Amino acid sequence: MLRAYKTVSNKKRSVRSTLSAILLTCSVLINIYLLVLVPVKTVKIRNIVTLKDKDLDYLKNNQGEHVNQIDLDLEINEVKEIYNAADSKEQNYVVAPERKENKDKNVPKAKAVVHDKKNSVDKIKGGLEICSEYSQWTNYLVVPDKPTDLKNWNFKTKAACPKFSVDIYPTQRHKVSLRCNGPYSKFVTSVTTSTRDITSVEFGNICLSEAIDNCCLGKKAVPNVVHFIWYADKELGYFQFISFMSALRFLKPCLFLIHGLYIPKGKYWDYFVSISPNVIHVVREKPTMVFGKKLAYEEHASDIMRIEALKFYGGIYLDFDEIVLRPLEPLRKYDYTQGHERDVTMGSQLVISKKNATFLNHWYNSYRDDYRKSWAWNALWVPDKLSKQYPNLIHVEGYNFTRPNWQQVNLIFNQNYDWSTNYGMHLYIRWYKNETNNVIIRTLNTTIGAVCRHVLFGNKELCVK
Repeated sequence: MLRAYKTVSNKKRSVRSTLSAILLTCSVLINIYLLVLVPVKTVKIRNIVTLKDKDLDYLKNNQGEHVNQIDLDLEINEVKEIYNAADSKEQNYVVAPERKENKDKNVPKAKAVVHDKKNSVDKIKGGLEICSEYSQWTNYLVVPDKPTDLKNWNFKTKAACPKFSVDIYPTQRHKVSLRCNGPYSKFVTSVTTSTRDITSVEFGNICLSEAIDNCCLGKKAVPNVVHFIWYADKELGYFQFISFMSALRFLKPCLFLIHGLYIPKGKYWDYFVSISPNVIHVVREKPTMVFGKKLAYEEHASDIMRIEALKFYGGIYLDFDEIVLRPLEPLRKYDYTQGHERDVTMGSQLVISKKNATFLNHWYNSYRDDYRKSWAWNALWVPDKLSKQYPNLIHVEGYNFTRPNWQQVNLIFNQNYDWSTNYGMHLYIRWYKNETNNVIIRTLNTTIGAVCRHVLFGNKELCVK
């Protein structure tokens, strides 16, 4: 009996040893397979559909939201950059190494780029995932030898301003779209040759809201997103272009959102979206009613749209003739910021707000509780009243957004105003009748001339002829 038991035990030990050896061999073979034979060199991207210039219909995703690019179906984890292999018939895209985001470091400085021919062809690559608080596209901003001197306002010193033409821009450009799959929403680039090929989403798009929260906030209360409202199917004017360029230079926003049924067009628009493609069109009709009440003025529709844009997405609202003069970083820490236009009114040309800020909701509800057909009551007088009623909900930035005011436009149009403390300036362009362009502003010895040179050249001084 004992001898039989020992024989069985020896056989069991032999079987265990054999199984252990087999398992060890399998483990080694699997590791060799994973490390040597399987590294992914390429990944094929499927289902890329992009709206072109001639196609005005919007594509709908599964949630019924309008999106300009169907989500890319990727079956590989942690892909951070995909270089566009446009020449490949197989549509293979090489996966580049993972890159760490640098959200909270210093904003990258712009470098001047000089082109010696019209519509230069710059080879660019698509498929880049973007998730950064600051714009990645500032290379076309002019870097001055000397920045604007905010202590000297006699304009006796002249600067050698560089040549600047909106007729010179790349024929290929990036297009920024949404990527809504994966652990969080973000932005992704593709390559296009059309300045009309802009990603469009409906107002209220959840994926866009999540991408802004994930990528554009940093450690601030307010996302670094700039909102404009555009009503008509018309060309972008010169001063509207200056407003765009001022936001690009001094805010370096994560994203520009254009709200309305249309996007601008014309040479100034073509130039801007070619050098700064982080633009998304938020499609919505101009409201005619609010809380069941008919709006009395077209301007009231714009007032409602800016409030609702900031409630849903958060960010920085700019009128199209509000010019940013220096970074707004110190103000993005507050939940809500507005500035006085006059002692008894707030200006709504520049509003900074976190998503769904409490002060913003009080202002919005005034259209329900106290809507008046007066042109400026709800837009300008009500915010001032609310600022006194709820001082803990708002940071009031004095007169540094809209000074000179509408009663002082002569200081803007015909004189030189010291705007050294201003964050921004409202130009009241509806009343300015003089022709203005990139040549005229070089020697235009007024506040308007100085502001335009400050934005385009980084130096307010008069240019040497």
